[in-house]
Amino acid sequence: MKALIMLLSSIFLLLSCQVESDNGAVDVIDFVEVPSPILDGKVQLDTTQKVISYPEAGVNFISGHITNLDYLKREATQIPAVQVDTNDVLYCAWYSNSSTKSQHGEGAGSYATLAVSIDNGVTWLENRLIIAPIDENDCIFDPGLWMDPLGNIHFIWNKALNWWDEKGGVWETTISYDNRWIINTGPKILIENGVMSNKPTLLDGLGHALYGNFHYNFSPNAQAKTYLYTADVYTGGSPASSPILCSEIPIMPSNLKTVYSEPQFLQVGDSLSCYIREENSGIYFAKASLNNLKSWTLFKPLTSIGENAAVKFYIGRLMSGNILLVTCNDKTRKNMTAFLSKDNGVTFPYKLLIDSRDKVSYPDVSQGKDGTIYLVYDRERNIAKEILFTKFTENNIINNQKVTVKKVNSF
Repeated sequence: MKALIMLLSSIFLLLSCQVESDNGAVDVIDFVEVPSPILDGKVQLDTTQKVISYPEAGVNFISGHITNLDYLKREATQIPAVQVDTNDVLYCAWYSNSSTKSQHGEGAGSYATLAVSIDNGVTWLENRLIIAPIDENDCIFDPGLWMDPLGNIHFIWNKALNWWDEKGGVWETTISYDNRWIINTGPKILIENGVMSNKPTLLDGLGHALYGNFHYNFSPNAQAKTYLYTADVYTGGSPASSPILCSEIPIMPSNLKTVYSEPQFLQVGDSLSCYIREENSGIYFAKASLNNLKSWTLFKPLTSIGENAAVKFYIGRLMSGNILLVTCNDKTRKNMTAFLSKDNGVTFPYKLLIDSRDKVSYPDVSQGKDGTIYLVYDRERNIAKEILFTKFTENNIINNQKVTVKKVNSF
């Protein structure tokens, strides 16, 4: 096992030296995959496809040797999530579509797929678990990954009829990897309505997690309904309660347009900031006291990072206490950049350009116990169809040290 990983690591380093940058700003390593999972030092050949149907949830869980060509030929690949567990196993999820009913790879027939890496992102095992709709008119989209305080990994997805049915709904299962199979607990409804597109946020010392939820709004001058849900999480070793609605967050001033608000939360002392995506100007934020989460300030633009795109971003607190923000440092989907703040998000004086190319978007982040920051994002969803991965540290950002990006997916 160790010898194989050392060999693969050597191959990875060799490739890193040989691959030239597309444009001088990013080195991209092509997909590298272990032929099949490893168990007790021996290669295991999975020759069967396992399908478990959950009619009450409207999904099939598919694992093993994937034989259905619908899951091997994809019209689009997009919106990844990443999480590292306590055993340093990396999970990466995204959603795809090969249905003729889809619109540019979105909508009816979309499914979520999960890849796993056991060597710190050098190689990836794809399709370890696929969550697919039973009804071909349903859509599984915007998957998420999150580790709770007890170390359980939550695989989250949204489900709607066709592309959007004015209702939606958020589901999850807890997962682990046994070096061959993804072990899961089956589907569970998390929030009955809306969409959840970001990790929950843990409140310091309060035993609560915050869940951002929103409803699409495609009308003129749209403002997506935006909600904050809360749940007790694993205090005293007990299972978490289901999230309950805490407040609706008013999108004010009224001229802000938020088709997809995609809310995220950041605790700063005894206050809470809500960050959203505004369709014309990028990132906006509002604040509320933790003692009164029903009363929010007006939203105002985040100006301290310069230009940023009207696209999903990532913001969160690192183990050091510093704030990490990852977004496109441009008005369009280009210049994927990591920013670091040491003053609770007031300023972001440090930044690191990750990828200068066009059509990069939707970053997600997880931090390992050694402080390593793992980042995934997508590129050219309908053309290159790339899920991209990189890793770096806070010092890499502070010192503006270039990182290498590699593909997670092979198709």
